[in-house]
Amino acid sequence: MAICILAFFVYNKYPSEVFPGDVFTYSVGALIGIAAILGNIEKFAIIIFIPYILEVFLKARGKLKIQSFAKLNPDGTLKKPERKYYGIEHIAIDITKKIRGNARENEVVMVINLFQIVVILLAFVTLKSTFF
Repeated sequence: MAICILAFFVYNKYPSEVFPGDVFTYSVGALIGIAAILGNIEKFAIIIFIPYILEVFLKARGKLKIQSFAKLNPDGTLKKPERKYYGIEHIAIDITKKIRGNARENEVVMVINLFQIVVILLAFVTLKSTFF
């Protein structure tokens, strides 16, 4: 599974050539869930899933009807399609705009990835006695 995910990443990094579907995301989520249960690290798994839990709440806010794709401006920058947040990418667009003045796809992806890394590090720090 790790080799499949690595191969996927090669083609999914900016500019993306392939995108994950439900089969991919459900399979990876199930793998993480199984590993957490077998490794007795369920608390760790719950913490690292915080971004996805947040995403569910943001999607539910739009009653699962509002798409969270960004709008592409003619100059290649991104714009939120709605005023409110209906996905993590909307938050990342606003953060990137505050830092850089505009938001490009690779920068928004970097903000989302950094958020996930911070959450994972938080999980390690919070549960360090579980691992060490």
